Amino acid sequence: MKPLLLLVAIALTISCEAPPRTSKGNSVDQEYPNPFSPTTTLQYEVTTADTVTVVIYNLTGQVMDTVVRAFQEPGIKTVKLDDRKISSWKEGIYFYRVTIGDISYTKKMVLMK
Repeated sequence: MKPLLLLVAIALTISCEAPPRTSKGNSVDQEYPNPFSPTTTLQYEVTTADTVTVVIYNLTGQVMDTVVRAFQEPGIKTVKLDDRKISSWKEGIYFYRVTIGDISYTKKMVLMK
């Protein structure tokens, strides 16, 4: 008896779109302007009262500043970084991490002097 060769074709569709949210959760916007000099604004939304931290890091992971460390009520929050906070920073790429409760969001920003 000869072996039987059977070919089966399977169609697979993969979607990269996130499903629509039924309720809006915490969010962090890209800071603006980006690149910036000498000031920039960070904005994020807290949907339920929680502990929030906002920490700025350089490319090597060194903490440059902790600009927020507080329990915050729901709402849209704004943090302004100006020359008083960043005068000692070198031109280059930095990251800011916004942690709301147990969830962290990290974004990149560029300082130009």
